[in-house]
Amino acid sequence: MKAKHFLISIVCMFASAFAIYATPKPDTKKTVNLNVSMQCQSCVNRIEKTIGFEKGVKDMEVNLSKKTVKITFDTLKTNLQTLKTSIENLGYNVTEIKNTDKK
Repeated sequence: MKAKHFLISIVCMFASAFAIYATPKPDTKKTVNLNVSMQCQSCVNRIEKTIGFEKGVKDMEVNLSKKTVKITFDTLKTNLQTLKTSIENLGYNVTEIKNTDKK
């Protein structure tokens, strides 16, 4: 009888463990596009170096010809204002490019 209860307890523990892992996690990634007043490749390098070390930054694309920076980050670890401030502290003007796509 004790063995039966023990076996049932073990089966329930494994079943609950799998249920926890099956729960989908919310998407905490966000991508923003920024206009940055950069002028040369050195500006690009400074921005890449600084933002690349910010907590939560997952991906970044810097386009010198368009003067834009596209950043994908984890919203649980950082936020847009922190990233903008980091770039502004390097001496650049930063404005967010709002998504104007109409569906």
